[in-house]
Amino acid sequence: LPIWITEFGWDLPDQHERALWLSDMMVGIARAGVPVACHFCFHDYAGFGLLKEGAATESYAAFFRRSRELTAATPA
Repeated sequence: LPIWITEFGWDLPDQHERALWLSDMMVGIARAGVPVACHFCFHDYAGFGLLKEGAATESYAAFFRRSRELTAATPA
């Protein structure tokens, strides 16, 4: 029975640290074989979003960079 992670994210004041945690979590999720994982919020909501006031954050860049890497490494 596969496990899905329906929400993950961190409310950290430091954008660089948040991007590192997000990237590391995505690698851990992939290594654990979890088939589906969803970030908590795309738009800014209480500090969790990948966008802040409509602009991409460092976490946004980390999320999409790591997503491309993990997707390319996953056999179809």
